[in-house]
Amino acid sequence: MLKINRYRVILDSLDENNIIKVSNLVNLLKVTETTIRLDFKRLEKLGLLVRVRGGAKKRLLRLLN
Repeated sequence: MLKINRYRVILDSLDENNIIKVSNLVNLLKVTETTIRLDFKRLEKLGLLVRVRGGAKKRLLRLLN
C-alpha cells in the first residue's frame, strides 16, 4: 500500500475512534509495526496526531481568543 493511502486510513480511523493502536493498524493494513510507527512519527510532525504508548490519538486544537 502506498504511504499516502496508509496516511488516509490512519487519519480516517482517528476520525472514527479518536485513538488507534499500532497492532490494529498492522492487521488492517498488512504492514509492519515499524512502518506504522514511522507513519505516526511523520503525521505527528505535520501536526495531525499525537503519538501515545502503543498507538496514536487525535490532536486536539486549541482556539485562542
